[in-house]
Amino acid sequence: MNNQILIKEKLQTKLENIQSKSNGSPITDLQLDKTLAAEIEKFTTELESVNPNLNPLVE
Repeated sequence: MNNQILIKEKLQTKLENIQSKSNGSPITDLQLDKTLAAEIEKFTTELESVNPNLNPLVE
Protein backbone atom coordinates (compact mmCIF):
# COMPACT_ATOMS: atom_id res chain seq x y z
CA MET A 1 0.00 0.00 0.00
CA ASN A 2 1.15 3.49 -0.81
CA ASN A 3 2.72 5.24 2.22
CA GLN A 4 0.74 8.42 1.50
CA ILE A 5 -2.56 6.52 1.56
CA LEU A 6 -1.62 4.70 4.77
CA ILE A 7 -0.78 7.96 6.56
CA LYS A 8 -3.97 9.59 5.24
CA GLU A 9 -6.07 6.68 6.54
CA LYS A 10 -4.45 6.88 9.98
CA LEU A 11 -5.07 10.63 10.14
CA GLN A 12 -8.66 10.25 8.97
CA THR A 13 -9.32 7.58 11.61
CA LYS A 14 -8.05 9.91 14.35
CA LEU A 15 -10.18 12.77 13.06
CA GLU A 16 -13.31 10.62 12.80
CA ASN A 17 -12.99 9.62 16.45
CA ILE A 18 -13.25 13.24 17.62
CA GLN A 19 -16.75 14.15 18.69
CA SER A 20 -18.25 17.60 18.11
CA LYS A 21 -19.65 19.57 20.99
CA SER A 22 -23.26 18.96 21.85
CA ASN A 23 -24.22 22.32 20.31
CA GLY A 24 -22.67 21.28 16.98
CA SER A 25 -19.63 23.54 17.11
CA PRO A 26 -16.27 22.00 16.23
CA ILE A 27 -13.76 20.99 18.85
CA THR A 28 -10.53 23.00 18.79
CA ASP A 29 -7.00 21.86 19.54
CA LEU A 30 -7.29 23.51 22.96
CA GLN A 31 -10.07 21.09 23.87
CA LEU A 32 -8.28 17.95 22.65
CA ASP A 33 -6.21 15.66 24.78
CA LYS A 34 -2.57 16.69 24.31
CA THR A 35 -1.60 13.20 23.17
CA LEU A 36 -4.32 13.14 20.51
CA ALA A 37 -3.38 16.64 19.31
CA ALA A 38 0.27 15.52 19.03
CA GLU A 39 -0.73 12.40 17.04
CA ILE A 40 -2.82 14.48 14.64
CA GLU A 41 0.06 16.92 14.18
CA LYS A 42 2.47 14.01 13.59
CA PHE A 43 0.26 12.40 10.92
CA THR A 44 -0.34 15.78 9.26
CA THR A 45 3.39 16.51 9.13
CA GLU A 46 4.10 13.03 7.75
CA LEU A 47 1.41 13.45 5.10
CA GLU A 48 2.78 16.84 4.08
CA SER A 49 6.29 15.38 3.83
CA VAL A 50 5.20 12.84 1.19
CA ASN A 51 3.16 15.32 -0.83
CA PRO A 52 4.53 15.30 -4.40
CA ASN A 53 3.61 18.98 -4.86
CA LEU A 54 6.24 21.33 -3.51
CA ASN A 55 3.69 24.13 -3.07
CA PRO A 56 0.36 22.33 -2.55
CA LEU A 57 -1.64 25.50 -1.92
CA VAL A 58 -0.47 26.93 -5.25
CA GLU A 59 -1.21 23.80 -7.28
